[in-house]
Amino acid sequence: MRLTRPDDDIHTGPELAPILADITSVFGRLPNLFHAYAIHPPLLRANWAKTRALMVEDGTLPRRLKEAIALSVSHDNGCA
Repeated sequence: MRLTRPDDDIHTGPELAPILADITSVFGRLPNLFHAYAIHPPLLRANWAKTRALMVEDGTLPRRLKEAIALSVSHDNGCA
């Protein structure tokens, strides 16, 4: 079974390009989670908006600390 990636033809629609470019500019790459979300553009849009608001936009905690907290929570929940 072959898994599709956002750079495959199925993910090259004009509505995805700016979102994927924004994600890549923030993280320096396109994390696998967003590859999966790209299969369904409304899901990608919603989850990127949530992630951007939580991790990137202004707030009292620095991004690095937010990422450390997310990593700790993932570890405690048994995520790989």
